[in-house]
Amino acid sequence: MRRPFAVLLLACACSLGGGAGSDAALATDGSGGDGTGGPDSTPEGGGCVPDCEGKGCGDDGCGGTCGKCPNGMVCNEFLGRCMGECKPACGGRECGDDGCGGSCGSCGAGTVCDDGPGACVAGCTPSCAGKDCGDDGCGGGCGTCPLDKQCSASKCVAAASCHNGKKDGGESDVDCGGGCDACQYGMACGSGADCKSGLCDGGFCGSPPSCSNSTQDGLETDRDCGGKDCPPCTNGQACFQHSDCLSSTCTGSRCTEPSCFDNVWNQGEVDTDCAGPCQARCPDGARCVGSNDCRGKSCVDGTCCKQNACGTCGDTPAEVCNGKDDDCDGSADEPAEVGAGGPCPKQTGVCKGSQKSCHGAQGWACTAATYGAHAGAYQADETKCDSLDNDCDGQTDEAPLCSCNPSCTNKKCGDDGCGGSCGSCPAGDQCLGGQCVGGAACGANPAKTCKGKCGGAGTGGCQCDALCAFVGGCCPDFNDCCDVCQPSCSGRECGNDGCGGSCGTCASGETCSGGQCVGGGGCGANQSLTCKGACGGQGVGCWCDSACISKGDCCPDRVDCCGSCKPDCG
Repeated sequence: MRRPFAVLLLACACSLGGGAGSDAALATDGSGGDGTGGPDSTPEGGGCVPDCEGKGCGDDGCGGTCGKCPNGMVCNEFLGRCMGECKPACGGRECGDDGCGGSCGSCGAGTVCDDGPGACVAGCTPSCAGKDCGDDGCGGGCGTCPLDKQCSASKCVAAASCHNGKKDGGESDVDCGGGCDACQYGMACGSGADCKSGLCDGGFCGSPPSCSNSTQDGLETDRDCGGKDCPPCTNGQACFQHSDCLSSTCTGSRCTEPSCFDNVWNQGEVDTDCAGPCQARCPDGARCVGSNDCRGKSCVDGTCCKQNACGTCGDTPAEVCNGKDDDCDGSADEPAEVGAGGPCPKQTGVCKGSQKSCHGAQGWACTAATYGAHAGAYQADETKCDSLDNDCDGQTDEAPLCSCNPSCTNKKCGDDGCGGSCGSCPAGDQCLGGQCVGGAACGANPAKTCKGKCGGAGTGGCQCDALCAFVGGCCPDFNDCCDVCQPSCSGRECGNDGCGGSCGTCASGETCSGGQCVGGGGCGANQSLTCKGACGGQGVGCWCDSACISKGDCCPDRVDCCGSCKPDCG
């Protein structure tokens, strides 16, 4: 172990008596030799300052280490560098060093290893008789010397001065080598440890490390190349890592020509051994620039992945209600795929149970079409009096729309005009114009018959014209003898039934148009259906005469434009 030079100087000064003008003045504390804490004073207790500058392994000069080498590499103690791959050599050896920092085995009790041949031999008895220090003959030590002394011939003797201008003690040259500072280039040396360059060639220190001295030195992996300071090496030269090589490929500690099978990312490959100059495409998870770099033909955000139906990575996206073909199957917003959108706001009347429908980019919504698809009776504005809550507002057939006064005057059967009935006929009879008409064969009762009398008075004081169907008095065989009209009110709530009867009456303020009751709203409120300027004749899109009442084709504003009129059928 090297001792700090300041410590050696102080030790010498003390042994020589110390006083003013003595060698104590050589102390390096900058205080004139009193050793009281100058900037360069020796650490308290004579400690050692480790020196690992330029080293990656080996001795730090204080009994410690500058680092360990990776598996398969060994440390060049002189250079402080981890050298290339090492193959253990234990052929014929049972113990000792394997040449790569490992061991060829250990010896049993009572034996020791003779490291030369690598053989286990009889045990050794240490011998330190008459010795102060040095080897005990069995690989151990006989002691260490104080800081102011060094071991020479197994005796502790006064330490050599490293600053006296003389070659003494264990120095290899004047004031350097041995226990002193390493020697400069050209000075005498006994080993590489005596030289700053770590090179002792022919007893003299070699040149300092250089990338142009035709010597492997410094951090070079081969002669004048490799490492962090020199240019990369050419193929065949030694290397530690890919960056040591001009080819960027270090295989088996040698620089080699790059290939698509060297398990190294080099030569312009997109990822290790794939794409770029290589024929093989890159697997999922590897780097990529475009889809052609990948086996799965899909490159997303610089990574190869398995391509889905949409040509992107991962699972195929689920279809959602947004007007887009999310799952790339050629259709957007398929009901079976997007499912239901939840209940609609209106949940009363015919809207009960309605669900939101998908409206493309607008998303889920409930429109009049949605409610209409759910229930055919739905109306945004209720106009029917059918005992249903058509507009889903919680009310059924509200007034005044559905205010109706039943009318059964001169009727024994049929509709009362408000959805009710004026009565039913006996078996065998039928209701015609509010009257029950018998089903006897024509002329079955000669005393009361329409046979040959249709359209006027029958035999026996009964009638055979259409009027009798409304006022009564028809002959029993009226239906069988005469061509009886069959009323038709399908889809009509007012107006003529086609046989001179009525399909119903409208509420006050409304008129019958096209078989439907329509509100007023003022004369001319609806320019496409109006009597404005046309009373007594044909209006715009409808009629304004008195006949329209029985025919059911009055304009909705007939009453507002032309006034009300009471038919005279007396």
